[in-house]
Amino acid sequence: KQWYQRRVYGWGNNEYNQVSPSSEMQILVPTEIALPEPMSDIAAGGSFSLFLGASGNLYSSGYGPGTGLCGDESVQDPTLVQTCQSLVTISASLDHAAGVTSEGGVMRWGRGIHNKLISVSEDDIVSPELFEGIKPRVTGVVCGPNKTCVLTETPIKSVSRLGMIEGDESDSEEE
Repeated sequence: KQWYQRRVYGWGNNEYNQVSPSSEMQILVPTEIALPEPMSDIAAGGSFSLFLGASGNLYSSGYGPGTGLCGDESVQDPTLVQTCQSLVTISASLDHAAGVTSEGGVMRWGRGIHNKLISVSEDDIVSPELFEGIKPRVTGVVCGPNKTCVLTETPIKSVSRLGMIEGDESDSEEE
């Protein structure tokens, strides 16, 4: 389908307006979500939803650090999230999220417990932050309850104590 033909629908728990700005706690039937532009990807977290516009802009609604909106207040309507690079794909889990940038990098945000944000500490990251430690180009990302996985174009050859990941340069192609 063309971008302009895509529609986003949601249903289920709406305690934090992660599905709809309506005051209903449960959305029982698929309900169209009003968004500011055509969407290319969507992701549903525990108490938040993420919407990736065809332009690479990220929008979020709901509650908590997984929204990427720096606050602890519920956001009713999908709201633009500030990112330093355009995203091409996104993923969300219960309380964290990640995206792949158009440059092949990884942005991550949310609750940091279990080191699922690929960080030196387990601190929360409340707005999308570029992780510069992965050297091979990343093409995909998936967030799980206590983990994050990436798909790279070339093998990762080493991981340091600080979480910096280096790629095997011998397998990469010259651009």
